[in-house]
Amino acid sequence: MGAKFGKALNSEIGALSCLESEFGGGRIRTGCLRKHAFRQRCRKSLPGSQHPNILAQIDYSMSESSEPLAPSEPSRMEHRFQQIVVEEAPGFRNRMIRALLRALSLPYAAVIEGYKLLFKLGILRTIRLPCRIVSVGNLALGGVGKTVAVQAIARALQKAGLSCVVLSYGFRSTSPGPYSVVSDGSRRLLNPEEAGDEAVMLADSLPGVPVVIGKRRALSGAAAVELFHPDVILLDDGFQHWRLHRDVDIVLLDARKPLGNGRVFPAGILREGPRSLRRASLLVLTRCDQASLKALENARHTLRRIAPRAPLFETTHRLAAARVVETNAGTPSTQPAEVHRQSPPCPQGPLLLVSGIVQNEAFETAVRETGASVRSVLRFPDHHLYSTSDVKEIAAAGEGCSAVLTTEKDAVKLAGQWSCELPLLAAPVALEGISDDQWLEILM
Repeated sequence: MGAKFGKALNSEIGALSCLESEFGGGRIRTGCLRKHAFRQRCRKSLPGSQHPNILAQIDYSMSESSEPLAPSEPSRMEHRFQQIVVEEAPGFRNRMIRALLRALSLPYAAVIEGYKLLFKLGILRTIRLPCRIVSVGNLALGGVGKTVAVQAIARALQKAGLSCVVLSYGFRSTSPGPYSVVSDGSRRLLNPEEAGDEAVMLADSLPGVPVVIGKRRALSGAAAVELFHPDVILLDDGFQHWRLHRDVDIVLLDARKPLGNGRVFPAGILREGPRSLRRASLLVLTRCDQASLKALENARHTLRRIAPRAPLFETTHRLAAARVVETNAGTPSTQPAEVHRQSPPCPQGPLLLVSGIVQNEAFETAVRETGASVRSVLRFPDHHLYSTSDVKEIAAAGEGCSAVLTTEKDAVKLAGQWSCELPLLAAPVALEGISDDQWLEILM
């Protein structure tokens, strides 16, 4: 009966997936690995001891049901979705669209809650790995700074002498197989096209920390345990991943509007209902410096009312010293041709800002707040793969500028094909508000 109910839930998810890819840009993917195929993959991927107990749990769970993945990525219609749903733009047509989306959000929410119930009742099993699992996730669609938080936590663990591995979904990766090792901690093994930009950025920015991608976190986690024997696994974007047991659930929310309009997708920006925050171990408000005093106080009050037991931290994103990725139109390389730090966070000459992230405006605001002179701005969609024509467009837009400044995530994609005469600089972002000692106290 449990298996049938699970299949029915996945059917509902499939019906909503097309709509989700249009509004809010999320995704839900369903699918099932059959036992024989799964065993063959495990044999190929995990030689040696293979952690038979772990893989046995995974095999059992996978044979019961596939897992719905909550929406996480923005689409081209995100701006329109924001206007109609979140900002509640006036007009009869917009009101009708909102009414339709609210009706559609009911079965979506029911599917998500029903799926979680299967785990609570023990019909579907949660898989435990023999190390500490820390999830860094969010409740709302869009960027809240999860990658920056993962970097901060990994560095805190390293300073304490603890080994860790980052597990990432690998969005838009083309690497085949149930999992792929992006970095073994000493060198990067895959490029952005193979592994996705976020995974490569984590690999480049965290020397000594292996990075593994995979659509099935239980399998990629088991592979990470077999290959690297970490003390801690950091699960990037794992709050809605119920199949893998977590010891700590960290949830990040944008201080400017942490819950959007308070409604579940597609009527709002939430992946699941606000009450799900009660299972969080820690709540982190990000970009507090960009929120008004009233918005920040409202965010505090709302979160303390919903999840009174979860500690609440307030953080800001600060630009660290910019690094030179490419000096000029030299030979393209997948690694920085020259890396050194600018003493101020950003150079003072006129800059062209180039970004392809969820929060392009937040990046631009942070650069301007350093006092840097910004002459022009180019914005691209999140996870944009830059082409030769894009680089030419950047070169034309950079006329009269002293340098091109971009994000770390965009830099890993631009570095290999840079052909501009202007130097390419990357601006790392640091999370401030939680010390290394505080992270360790929370995690361990």
